[in-house]
Amino acid sequence: FPGDEEVKSVFGAGYLSDLAKARFCNGRFAYKLPLREEELRVMRSATPRTAALFEMIYEEGGKAWKAHLARPGYRVCDAPVVSGEGLFDALMKPYRGTVVLIDFWGTSCRPCVKAMKLMKPLKKELKGEPVAYVYITGTSAAPLEVWQQMIPDIGGDHYRLERKLYQGLVKQFDIQGVPFYLVVDREGNIVYRGTGFM
Repeated sequence: FPGDEEVKSVFGAGYLSDLAKARFCNGRFAYKLPLREEELRVMRSATPRTAALFEMIYEEGGKAWKAHLARPGYRVCDAPVVSGEGLFDALMKPYRGTVVLIDFWGTSCRPCVKAMKLMKPLKKELKGEPVAYVYITGTSAAPLEVWQQMIPDIGGDHYRLERKLYQGLVKQFDIQGVPFYLVVDREGNIVYRGTGFM
């Protein structure tokens, strides 16, 4: 509905009207994202009891979101300031002397997410070994808040690259689909590449 008056004209001013307004927040709830001020503004026009409930959800959701992002075990990394084929070498520079598993993925890619869950026993087995887990995605494949919601559950280093940088890597490695994996040895040589969970 374009506005509050249209909602009232169809549903009246009661719980059915509140339900229609709550649908505005549905996408945020589906991804376990906190309500934003724009959703709260809509809900403040609901019945007093419903408006109070959404005020509480807004406040508690903000606290929970901050706690979620502060979880240990993952790291958000900035892309090096290089472009072209030099980007990959610059990305790998901090990992020299370490075996690196690189996972190209997207937030809406179900096989990607399933593979990450299947990877957990391997990560547990290799804990303490010189192995780094690097997750790379692009801004168009990973909406910011959805990406932020997902990565605290995925231990490792996370890069969310601007479209041009990400497309450069896609072209460099001829990535036809995700998940796409590279394994880089301690000397920086690519020893495995493949699409689909290994």
